[in-house]
Formats: sequence, C-alpha cells, structure tokens
Amino acid sequence: MSIPEIIIIVLGMSFLMFLTIGQAKLLYRRHFKSYKPDILNYLEEKKLTLLDILYVRKEDWKESPFAKPSETKFSFLAITINGTVVKWNDKKYRIIETKENKSIWLEIDTTYFKKTKLTFKNQKKSRNKLKNIIINQVTDKCPACGYRISKSDNKCPDCGLNFN
Repeated sequence: MSIPEIIIIVLGMSFLMFLTIGQAKLLYRRHFKSYKPDILNYLEEKKLTLLDILYVRKEDWKESPFAKPSETKFSFLAITINGTVVKWNDKKYRIIETKENKSIWLEIDTTYFKKTKLTFKNQKKSRNKLKNIIINQVTDKCPACGYRISKSDNKCPDCGLNFN
C-alpha cells in the first residue's frame, strides 16, 4: 500500500469514528441523560422548589406555552448510522411541578453535533391540584409532600394542603 492509500483509509476511519461518537452522544442526550441538575439550577435561580418532573399528557397541550408538535413527521434528514435511524433534530417536553404550585414547561431540543438546548416557560395553570383537596383524617405526615405535621395542624406548612 502506498502512502496516499493509507492516508485515505485513515481519514475514512476517522470520519466514521467521528460520526459514531457523535451518534453515541446524541443517543445518550436524547434517551439516557437526566436534565435534573439543569432543572434544579433553573429553579434555584427563580427561588422555587422542585416537587416533580412529569411527562406531558395529551390534555396538557391545551394550556401549553409551546406549540403542540405534529403527530406525523416527515424529514429528508433522517440518517442511518450503524443500523440506527437518527433524526437530525428532536424535541421532547416535560412539565416541572414546584412546591409553590407553579408549572413550568421544559422543551429539550437535541440536534446532531450541537449542544442540547433547554427552554423553560411558565404555564398559566398548575397541573397540581393539591390546593383544592380537603382531607378528613390526618396522620403524622402530609399525604402530599411527606412533611411532618401534628394532629392539630389544619394546613400543611410546607405545601399548603388543607386538613379538616
């Protein structure tokens, strides 16, 4: 083999490794990475406390600050690398519930060879309906948040749940 052939083979192998590493990073960010540290940092800046991270249900889109994605997608930029179909761009949505009874929508936008973009937007109405629940029997822990309460408490000091 001559030197130009070796250079072409090395460049080709390097390009394939670059694509494979890029695909592995993309699949990790789309399917396995937890964005909880980023969410906690955002909530800390806004002086809010995390209650739960929820998947978006069909009925949640009615009050969404984001446009609902289309049910069917058509793209010329679907690539098959190492037997796996990879779309160039993918968006996922989550709802973040806070103890302050606020709902914040999170859009996770992953694009091939780019850093993941997280977009936070406030929802008008909270999906958490705990403020309107009245409970007749109380134990030593709040059923909503697990905060220690006494039997004389009429309201949870942590989450605001009413007891009667």
